[in-house]
Amino acid sequence: LWIREFGAAQVVGIEPDAPVAARARRRIATWRLDDRITIDARSAESFDDAGALARVSAGVSVDAAYHIETRARWLERLSASCGSGTRLGLFDIALRDAADRARFSGYARRAGIPAANLWSVDEIVPTLNAAGFTDVSVRRCEAEVFAGFIRFACRKAVPFASHPGQGGWRALATATMLASAGARLAAVVIGAERTTTR
Repeated sequence: LWIREFGAAQVVGIEPDAPVAARARRRIATWRLDDRITIDARSAESFDDAGALARVSAGVSVDAAYHIETRARWLERLSASCGSGTRLGLFDIALRDAADRARFSGYARRAGIPAANLWSVDEIVPTLNAAGFTDVSVRRCEAEVFAGFIRFACRKAVPFASHPGQGGWRALATATMLASAGARLAAVVIGAERTTTR
């Protein structure tokens, strides 16, 4: 998609699950794009290829940034490593109100979300600004996301429970958190740009 739709010269995917990374590499080889797409089998926190980071023109995290230990430190490191003009796109979960942080900390822990990552909608822009990103846009999209994910997790409950090592229990815990949240959690799509030199 990145190559076809956006003309990306090189794509680097970060996937901490080694079997998933191996399957992705096999698929990329069938597309004959293994000279342009690399899958690195490690976590975003441990990805330290300074040369690759310096060449990044866009970074995207879909449904993963809230698991990174911690998101704020990762954003600061990414900002410090990438050049001016680097675009950032995240899909994330946020509290509607920071006062609910304690209420959701237990749910978050079971879902593999560090308590420090329970930011509120109002904390997104200041956090990204402090990390060195500007031109921040935040679009809420829980109506399009949460109900569908909860239905998906319910349909997959038995296989998820049978494969805890492949993230199944985390998915079930996340669905439970979302179902119990009512209107207290928001799904957000975030865009930002690295515009200054650190």
